[in-house]
Amino acid sequence: MCPRRPGDATAIYASTRKAENELGWKDQWNWASNNPRGYQLEIGLGNGNH
Repeated sequence: MCPRRPGDATAIYASTRKAENELGWKDQWNWASNNPRGYQLEIGLGNGNH
């Protein structure tokens, strides 16, 4: 990354409401927090190379 330039925003805030309402997207942070291993298979399934 490069240093901030004159005129660059110091902070940006946005609502995810439009993406949720129009696209059906949900909060990814909550999903990631509840699934720290992602889509990894459960123990005993597959060959464990995922």
